Amino acid sequence: MSGTTVARGTVLLEGVLQLTLTPNNGTNIPANSTVETTYTLPGVLPNDFVEINKPSHTSGIVVSNVRVVAANQIAVQFGNVTASPITPISEAYLVSFTRSEYSTLPSSI
Repeated sequence: MSGTTVARGTVLLEGVLQLTLTPNNGTNIPANSTVETTYTLPGVLPNDFVEINKPSHTSGIVVSNVRVVAANQIAVQFGNVTASPITPISEAYLVSFTRSEYSTLPSSI
């Protein structure tokens, strides 16, 4: 059938993992600042979309970004919005990832 196209989804793989993460490698996050800490996450690839969920409330600490920095590695940005340093504890975070079926991502629908 010439001129016929088959509708295709763009998601090849999705998953949710539980990882124990230690923000800033166990050292304090200075007042009114952000730090980025890298972690090994086997299987993630550049262009994967990742999201993260902090399991508890820590007053003054925010998770402001997560990204894939290289194959098998993510970087998580933590922020301290208080006027004093805070040393966050290790916790089991939920990390979800989505992989597109396209190696070059489309820029429009």
